[in-house]
Amino acid sequence: QRHLTIPCEMCIRDRAWAECAGPIPWREKEAQLARRRCYGGLDLARVRDFSAFALVFPPDDEDPHWHVLCRFWLPERNFVERMKESRVRLDLWRDEGAILVTPGDTTDFGFIAHQIVEDAARFDLVEVAYDRTFAGEVIQTLTDEGIAMVECGQGFLSMAAPTAELERQIIARELEHGNHPVLHWMASNVAVRQDPAGCLKPDKDRSGDKIDGIVAQIMGIRRAVDLRENAGTSFWES
Repeated sequence: QRHLTIPCEMCIRDRAWAECAGPIPWREKEAQLARRRCYGGLDLARVRDFSAFALVFPPDDEDPHWHVLCRFWLPERNFVERMKESRVRLDLWRDEGAILVTPGDTTDFGFIAHQIVEDAARFDLVEVAYDRTFAGEVIQTLTDEGIAMVECGQGFLSMAAPTAELERQIIARELEHGNHPVLHWMASNVAVRQDPAGCLKPDKDRSGDKIDGIVAQIMGIRRAVDLRENAGTSFWES
């Protein structure tokens, strides 16, 4: 199987990913990116696992880089179990605000909807892509709040082009992610599946552990690129 960034490698390599951190740490990127245009990707948990929301900021006239901000949620009752399974210090990431632990034993979508509404007010959020499989009423809630929600499947048709684009951003060092610890961990877990035509997409089943943040990021990239191409322009034209 093939993995992201370098053909025939096992994952997004630490060196390539680390060199895309950029000068602004993840905690400070919100101020840097306030009111800037962005596109969301929402990857919701089945019931008791990670949910991820990624805000993807494409290049503009003053900044040639792509940026990403991520939000992560875990239900409280599953937190210790998930930490044992993953064998990473989720508690440290929780304490520094990189993971929000929600009350109860299942995903509390009210917390997620509230955060996305806040983000829509803070940034110029054009659209949020979501996978309908586990979307539920949170999508209607966000639609009622005036946020444009766009269904985005996670098959090859939807994911192949933006997966290749993320790979290109990393190789070209055009991405700045701020070294978010949870996103870094998920990036190191990523494996991809290849179809007979050579198209790639992230494969949750084959990946070493959770990759929800990367999936959400790819969904956001898809909307950014699709809308720009529909306008007849490209983010990387000179």
